[in-house]
Amino acid sequence: MVIVEPFKYKAPETLGRALKLIKKHGRRAQVLAGGTDLVGALLDGTAQPGVVVDLKRLSELRSLELTRTALHLGARELLTFDERQ
Repeated sequence: MVIVEPFKYKAPETLGRALKLIKKHGRRAQVLAGGTDLVGALLDGTAQPGVVVDLKRLSELRSLELTRTALHLGARELLTFDERQ
């Protein structure tokens, strides 16, 4: 399979810039976070964005905060488990 529809790729370095790009391009913008869903949709033709906005560089979305009652993970925070005992 090949991605046939051309699109622009943007990798903003701030959350504000990412939001401006998404607002500017509206429904023609697709967000790339992990990539597996979007790449599959690009390959099968169900996604045909005008621009792909990659969130990988946004440090604002990588956070970890433990409070008395909850653990808050940012949208781009990585969570892994070590299954060794």
